[in-house]
Amino acid sequence: MQRHFPINGINFEAGHCSWQGFAEEPISFFDPECLAFIEAFSTCLLKEANELPNLAALGFFLRPSQLKALRNNYVGSYRPRGLSFHISPSNVASTAIFSWLCSLLAGNFSIVRLSSSLNQEQQRLMSILGELFEQKKHQKISQATRFIRYQRSDEINSELSKIADVRVLWGGDKTIQQFTHYSTPAHTAELRFCDRYSVAVIDGDYLLSLDQAKLVEYAEKLTNDIISFSQKACSSPSFIYWFGSLNMQQHFFESLGKAVKSIVNKEHYSANEQLVSSQYIAMANNLQKSLKCNELYFHWASLNEQLHHQSAQNGNVFVKEYPAIGAYSPSIGLIAQTCVVLTSAEKLPVIQSKIAADRYVKPGQALSLDWVWDGMDIIALNSRRVMM
Repeated sequence: MQRHFPINGINFEAGHCSWQGFAEEPISFFDPECLAFIEAFSTCLLKEANELPNLAALGFFLRPSQLKALRNNYVGSYRPRGLSFHISPSNVASTAIFSWLCSLLAGNFSIVRLSSSLNQEQQRLMSILGELFEQKKHQKISQATRFIRYQRSDEINSELSKIADVRVLWGGDKTIQQFTHYSTPAHTAELRFCDRYSVAVIDGDYLLSLDQAKLVEYAEKLTNDIISFSQKACSSPSFIYWFGSLNMQQHFFESLGKAVKSIVNKEHYSANEQLVSSQYIAMANNLQKSLKCNELYFHWASLNEQLHHQSAQNGNVFVKEYPAIGAYSPSIGLIAQTCVVLTSAEKLPVIQSKIAADRYVKPGQALSLDWVWDGMDIIALNSRRVMM
């Protein structure tokens, strides 16, 4: 099929300056050249540990042993879908790269729209990719990829949607609603990542069994989950469900507040932004009380208060208390993106059976990437399963 790419208003990144050479050479599912490229990319990212730890974390996620284990998950024969068009979010720099690599591993060519302005991490990512794309051994991957930026444009969105075999929409409900106006071919597969919320479940009885050092360790890890990216990542907890004893609650919340200063891997919000957010929360909800612990605000809500679709950002966290896990009544249809669980191994299955989530993690792992996201196997959905 002859594809026509928009020209006016497009800014190219990662060393490219036009559509010339794009999508000329086919690649395959988990193509060896793709794996070699990702290994080189991972090596470059790991060198950024001191200046940009988020990039080093991405590099660790992309290590060769991880990809080898990942390939073993796909039994049978898979075929690329073709051209994938990605709309990446502005809140987490690594999401655009993650989305692109999922498509690349599936064997697709990719057009990735970045934010109109790039932050420091995004600029460094584009620089690293540009250097790799210049190398002769990575030309197949370079030809399969275009990172672009453009101002809001119905025309460009429409033109790229019309030629997409896969369309991947990050950025939440507003982005999804906007792109419903841009038609795609009937065969196009679409992945939609809507607005989600995440929770942390804390077992107050379990905290009583921990020594002070372990308590501080968990507090620092959970604080990192909450506060990184100004709490705008969908996997950052905006709710704390507290079960059992309240004896350690204030001490633990104060430990969370103190841990903020030790978090170096954060995009920090201003005191004014936090104040405005907390005032909005107070006006919009029937709160029982609020507590400020350094740079974190905790807001207690009644158990029947429906808060899941509200935005708690800039260090604001809703708290709901339950005497025991059995007192929790799940809301039908509400599934958390991530559930950070701080409890004993014995109680974990009970919590998983009561609180619906797409993923359950320990404190400190909420922001870790996973090839299955929002309950979707992104690589599989970027490809076609061939039955023989």
